[in-house]
Amino acid sequence: MDENQQAQAAPLPASQQEAKQKKILEKFNALGLDPKDVQFTDTLRDSSNKIVLNSVDELENLFPDPQYATPELNSNAKKGGVDIPALNPLASGEGSAGSWDYWDYYNNPEITRFEQQIPVRGALFDIYFAFWYYRLYMETTSDQGIKSAQAGLLGYTLGVSYEMIEATYKRGAAPNYVKIYGLLHYNIFLEGVGTVYTRKCDIYGYFTPYKNNNNVGTFICALGS
Repeated sequence: MDENQQAQAAPLPASQQEAKQKKILEKFNALGLDPKDVQFTDTLRDSSNKIVLNSVDELENLFPDPQYATPELNSNAKKGGVDIPALNPLASGEGSAGSWDYWDYYNNPEITRFEQQIPVRGALFDIYFAFWYYRLYMETTSDQGIKSAQAGLLGYTLGVSYEMIEATYKRGAAPNYVKIYGLLHYNIFLEGVGTVYTRKCDIYGYFTPYKNNNNVGTFICALGS
């Protein structure tokens, strides 16, 4: 075990731990990230699923300004009164894992899967999400328009995870609106201090289903506290 590994393995004295925690919180605040979203834990000391940083200044590389800019509303993304914060490039996707024919459309409502990847600015991973949509139910007033929503990360995800909380659906006159509520977790071992930063990360968007089993949609992920 080299000196750096020994330093990581050895717990810090209480006074030194407290001083480092204060410095970490000050750095998060300086980056425009809410310190209340930071928790300290000893469990990361022996974990392999963590991002190891040697100084608080390295947080600037992990959380670049463009990724965490204040959300602004894109007027082009206002559809039917639904505001979509424009933080990431708008994207569209096509459904998969479904087939269409006359019988299926009228008798098998769970037929088409919508899935998509959204890049997160300044990160080495994308947000991935998918859901099944019930076209038959979307033509009625049913609130069962989408089912089996899921979301996660694709790419370099060491020390980072996505927790999906819930998905909501609103039927529109033409497009249908979906919002996936979630949290982005960062496990950071910073100067010997186990630091977990959790940030709200929601996915907003709308899509229009078609009977030929194609669909078009616009979705972005919005980062916030």
